Amino acid sequence: MDIKYLLWLQDLRQKAGPAVENFFSIFTDIPFCPASIIFLCAIYWCIEKRMGFFILFSQSAGNFINNFIKNCFCVYRPWIRDSRITPPEKVKSGATGYSFPSGHSQNVTNEYGALAYALFRKDKSQNKHTWTWAVVVCALTILLVAFSRNFLSVHTPQDVIVGVSEGLLIPN
Repeated sequence: MDIKYLLWLQDLRQKAGPAVENFFSIFTDIPFCPASIIFLCAIYWCIEKRMGFFILFSQSAGNFINNFIKNCFCVYRPWIRDSRITPPEKVKSGATGYSFPSGHSQNVTNEYGALAYALFRKDKSQNKHTWTWAVVVCALTILLVAFSRNFLSVHTPQDVIVGVSEGLLIPN
């Protein structure tokens, strides 16, 4: 089932052309791009230390647990399991290690999920809706990065679902 889905997305990706593939190739690395890391550090140093610490702790704890699970299950990448799967080379070179669970999905959910949660709590405590737009942007970022991992054929749906679940549960 998961391989059929990836093959269907691969066919869609090839028909959509390089512009769509490039969009998802860039978008998939949002949790690890320098701008994202600088933004998260700026929250800690310039905006609110407590919120910044919460986000950084969430990300660190999530990464630790994700790597532990990856090394317990040792699930190979989709293209190793089925030679019909062909992710783009530029993405494949960055997809190292085991596949399950998705580190990108976990990481973006920990970072942006923690940010969304902190902003939501801030709004709730002030009885305002100042940050609702940012919470929506965070949720969309999580969904797009998670989908991009399947669209680019570097993770199965199970990898992504567990990665996002980890991010939601640890420690949000």
